[in-house]
This record gives sequence, C-alpha cells and structure tokens, in this order.
Amino acid sequence: MKLASCDNCAFMIDKACAKGLAPKEGEFLCDKYAMSIAFHDELLALARNEFQKDVNQAMLEISVLRAEKDKAFAG
Repeated sequence: MKLASCDNCAFMIDKACAKGLAPKEGEFLCDKYAMSIAFHDELLALARNEFQKDVNQAMLEISVLRAEKDKAFAG
C-alpha cells in the first residue's frame, strides 16, 4: 500500500519542506501537499500492473469458456 506523505511531496528537498510547512496536528498532510512526479509515476505503474493482472485473468477465463463451448459443439 502506498500512502501520500511529506516524504513524497513535491516540496520536499533534502528531507525538509521547501515551504517550511508541517501537517496540522492529527493530519497526515499539510494544505499545500503536491504529489511528486516520482510518486505519481510509481502509483501509475502499480495501477497498470493490477489492471494488467485483471485483464490477463479475464482473457484466461474467456479462453476456457470458448474451449468448453467448442468442446460442447464437437461432441
């Protein structure tokens, strides 16, 4: 699981906030949080991988159904 945090904010430079901000007490992010490009790309890659797994599973199930249908017609 990936979570938005100060560590993946676009304003973090050398582990310090370039704007000198901190999250309010009880909050995980400040009001100016901006997702870094690297974190954005990482999230997209994970989402694409999950989507590809779902597509592959669906294609496998379709292949099985087609094979069963062809077998039913053949014999």
